[in-house]
Amino acid sequence: MENTSSSKLPEIFADETIRNHPIFAGLSERCLREISVQFVVEKIEEGEKFTYSDKWLLVVRGSLEITDSNLSKKPESAILLLAGKSAGEINLIESGHSEIKATAQEDTEILTLSSKIFGTMINKKSIHTNNFYFNLTKCLCMKLKELNNEYAELYIQQLLQQNTPK
Repeated sequence: MENTSSSKLPEIFADETIRNHPIFAGLSERCLREISVQFVVEKIEEGEKFTYSDKWLLVVRGSLEITDSNLSKKPESAILLLAGKSAGEINLIESGHSEIKATAQEDTEILTLSSKIFGTMINKKSIHTNNFYFNLTKCLCMKLKELNNEYAELYIQQLLQQNTPK
């Protein structure tokens, strides 16, 4: 007789916001069961501020204002991270590379994975962690593509402004 509790999807992946994120796309239930214990769900109250430089995070509910002061001599810029969006993917590969400063805009729930735990996952060299790592790589590529498109658009706008007669 099959043990139904071992084939059940882990509770954290019952939420569609989490399950539908590209980092988990196409992962089997068996894979999700294996990696689920590595993730932590954190609850953040409205107005609470925090900083991470060693974690990936996914907003499950609520929203975060993310500020970036990594650009020297530039004022801080902010983006709003809504449910289903993530930040800090590069921190899993290179801890401390990108500091995430956030303020909860409302009561918020996030899913996190620390770079230290990610390192132990990768060292296991299981097919499931390899699949997760492949998805992480695809997410990084998608974000780089989006960033490249934004820079190209800004560059074209700058060229047009320079060539516009005054």
